[in-house]
Amino acid sequence: MKTSQSYIARIEGAKVRPSSQALERFARATRTRLRLAAVLRRRGELGPNAFVFGTDDGDYVASFKTAWESLLLIANGHDTKRAKPGARVDRARLQQIDLHWHDLRHEGACRLLADGVDIVSSS
Repeated sequence: MKTSQSYIARIEGAKVRPSSQALERFARATRTRLRLAAVLRRRGELGPNAFVFGTDDGDYVASFKTAWESLLLIANGHDTKRAKPGARVDRARLQQIDLHWHDLRHEGACRLLADGVDIVSSS
């Protein structure tokens, strides 16, 4: 919250005030960062051998589709409520986000190549 307090202090003394939409975007982004920080902190407590999309204890899960969908929604400021536990989320929201697991794999490989890692090691 320190960041948001310093931001508010800076804008209170400014001659030009941000729009209510800008303040709402900032508030939404702050809430999203706090939610993601809590997830990462919990995963960090499980240690290096825990699965990223594992159980609460970091154990292996055969499919992480629901976890991946939840992560996409949280990272983009959407709610993750489901009709019932284990049910899929709103497909329309996920289509708007348009990010797939393979996209991250491709991005990681491109960054490795840009850093000089040979193509055999990065594939």
